[in-house]
Amino acid sequence: MIGNGRGDIGFMEAMVSAMAVCLVLTCFVAFFAAYAAESGTEYPEFDWNAVSSVRLEDGYFEGPGVEASAAEQMSLHGWNGVLLTCSGNGAGEPSAQWAVGSEGGDSVRDRIMRPVPSDDGRLVPTVFEVTVWF
Repeated sequence: MIGNGRGDIGFMEAMVSAMAVCLVLTCFVAFFAAYAAESGTEYPEFDWNAVSSVRLEDGYFEGPGVEASAAEQMSLHGWNGVLLTCSGNGAGEPSAQWAVGSEGGDSVRDRIMRPVPSDDGRLVPTVFEVTVWF
């Protein structure tokens, strides 16, 4: 902006400057509000590291630490119950199931696919599904 001999800018330049500042602040507030709305989740999220101990032994899924990890997450977050199933046999039926707590209240369900090591050295693709009641 070019000032006159006294260093003053005109009315039009002052209005454009004020509008530019208002637009920038409006965009900043909008992006901040969108970020704050996205970062706050009200649904429970299951920590899938609980299934890292699952192994396939003699055709059956075994997970010695799954129930303990699910119970720890349940008490930490105040959930009512957790049901974790896994299937990798291709029949669609759950091959293994771990349940902790009770089935009551609202629920949320999530599913992932992870390879599970077998006792014969293979990695078997396995579908894990969790239901969390909160």
